[in-house]
Amino acid sequence: MPKGFCQDPENPEPYRTEVQKRGRKLWAELHSYALNYPEKPTVEDRRKATEWLQRWRWQVPNWGSCHCQRHWEQIESRLPVDLASRYSFYQWSVEAHNQVNRLLGKPEWVPYPFDPRFEVLL
Repeated sequence: MPKGFCQDPENPEPYRTEVQKRGRKLWAELHSYALNYPEKPTVEDRRKATEWLQRWRWQVPNWGSCHCQRHWEQIESRLPVDLASRYSFYQWSVEAHNQVNRLLGKPEWVPYPFDPRFEVLL
């Protein structure tokens, strides 16, 4: 993480570790949900996914000097979720993940063709 990004000046290492653990868990949840989304979603499937995403976004850290939730809202406004199909939802989740990685100065995440879930489900 860039210096000063999401840190508690009193105790920076445990704080950063907690944010990173939470982030890994949230990305795994988002990508897994997208990979299990129907190939041809119904209106009801889209409604359920929209509700799930609303609940998911409230788990994004937003405490101390970490403003991840605000950054996530900015990403969502620039990159609206695409629930047209499993493929489009998963692609959206990857691009959103990469926008966060760019913000953090991390390399882009390329899950395919190395992620077997992607090949099996798409």
